Amino acid sequence: MTKFNLELRISIVTQYLTGISSIQLARKYHVANNETILLWVHRFNRFGIAGLKPKPMNLEYSSEFKIEVLNWKQQHKASLPETALHFNLSSPSTIWQWQRKFDLEGLSRLNRVRGNPKTMSKVDCKINPTLFGQKRPASFKMVFTTNPSFRS
Repeated sequence: MTKFNLELRISIVTQYLTGISSIQLARKYHVANNETILLWVHRFNRFGIAGLKPKPMNLEYSSEFKIEVLNWKQQHKASLPETALHFNLSSPSTIWQWQRKFDLEGLSRLNRVRGNPKTMSKVDCKINPTLFGQKRPASFKMVFTTNPSFRS
């Protein structure tokens, strides 16, 4: 469920277009930032009512699309909101996250892999029975006595 349903967004945009300021509307309808209202207005002007419809949260974009967005932004020297509007993305911060990932780790970081990566193999997960029995290696005891996080 979205915080501001389609009918409310249409009403707010209509009121803005009749001359009420985005700051007044933000206060009246408890919108945290008047920039949100301005974004709705721009999206309405570009895409009509379809631009005000909330997007599903589980949308996934291909790495090719992400590169296309980043290239367009750079070529046109566009801001994040302009780029989001051009590509009909719901949040400019999404583009910022893509740019940051690309800058830090390159193209491979733009490929999203769902779920948690497997860090341990099944062999590593097996419990060594000697560690929990009577016979413990000296190194095991050393870790427990020298590390304060293991003390009770």
